[in-house]
Amino acid sequence: GNFTSINAAGERVMGYSQAETLRMNVSEIVAPEALRIVRGQIDGKLGGEAPTTIEFDIIAKSGQRVSLEASSRLQIEDGRPTGLHGVARDITDRKLAEERCVTVAEGASRMRGSKMTVYRLVHSGELAAMRGGRPIRAPGRAENR
Repeated sequence: GNFTSINAAGERVMGYSQAETLRMNVSEIVAPEALRIVRGQIDGKLGGEAPTTIEFDIIAKSGQRVSLEASSRLQIEDGRPTGLHGVARDITDRKLAEERCVTVAEGASRMRGSKMTVYRLVHSGELAAMRGGRPIRAPGRAENR
């Protein structure tokens, strides 16, 4: 699919001006390994599938990889599909933070300590952690403590 519009936030994330973007096809920016998934989503929408949200990477004009979370829905005029309306947000920082995290068990193994030691450090505040359900996930930098 070709771009038919882009907002200022999209221009900033992708690095292309509106004029450049409107001459482009989505396949020109989607990371190669994600292209099949994105094309499948487009085909699904054109086939009548309900709105969905997916995560995939694009390659910005700078060459930098950007992770997006995007949702799309079919646009219909006079009962006929005319395009897709997509909304995306940059989740690069979140994805990088997730990659740097280790589970309590991984942290204990790397610290050559017990899980209980890691839990105590987390609960005392000496070791930062995020709670995203079970297990508690501690940042990778904790492994050096």
